[in-house]
Amino acid sequence: MATPVAIGYPDDATATAAAKDAQKLSSRELEVLRYLPTTLTANEIAAELYVSVNTIKTHTRSIYLKLGASRRQEAVARAYNSGILRRRSFVRSSTDVEVN
Repeated sequence: MATPVAIGYPDDATATAAAKDAQKLSSRELEVLRYLPTTLTANEIAAELYVSVNTIKTHTRSIYLKLGASRRQEAVARAYNSGILRRRSFVRSSTDVEVN
């Protein structure tokens, strides 16, 4: 799997706002966020976490809202840039991504 492409912030204020909003992520949202850099689909993430796909979609929408992102790749980039996630050399599964 290729490492997600980092998407830059338009300005420092946006980065600061994203970092503050990230603190509002619930523990379950942080758990779902760990899976977003992977190639797993919502159905596969749901199976890994033993929840319904609708639950994953709800958490994902909430993550996007709190990080100010409109798509998965952007949410991942913002999570890395704000320090919520730490990148390892190669992301294959959720265990290769650490949540701070």
